[in-house]
Amino acid sequence: MVYLGVLQSTAFVAQIVKGAGAGAWAMGITALASFIISVLALFKGEKKFSKLDWGFFASALLAILLWWITKEPLLSVILVTITDALASLLTSYKSYYKPLEESATYFALSSIKWIAGIFALNTYVVVTWLYPASLIVTNSLIVLVLIIRRSHNR
Repeated sequence: MVYLGVLQSTAFVAQIVKGAGAGAWAMGITALASFIISVLALFKGEKKFSKLDWGFFASALLAILLWWITKEPLLSVILVTITDALASLLTSYKSYYKPLEESATYFALSSIKWIAGIFALNTYVVVTWLYPASLIVTNSLIVLVLIIRRSHNR
């Protein structure tokens, strides 16, 4: 879960650097929440991480390194977006096979949060809108999977 905080923090800083303004707040607050949840999970919950978790974490760190090397956040944000999309495939898989274990409401509200965040952007450049737009798509697809699978399980 730590990798989510790193991905979101990278996107947040990129948004700030590119003048996103208040539209970056959703990303910043979400990154902070991800880090808090990660710390709590380390002390109270899961202490084992899969190879995929480590891979996503390495990719998140690579995104930071890429920005540092290129001095431009675009490639970093693209890597952040791809990494998160790949990670969401795991949630989609779980949603398909265990549709009652995920919250459709959570993912729907998250999509709404990112829509509001995009509308609040001061600057519309790929760096500021790409990652939140991808989150709208992935969260909405998870909601769709959950709704369809729950209706088939009745």
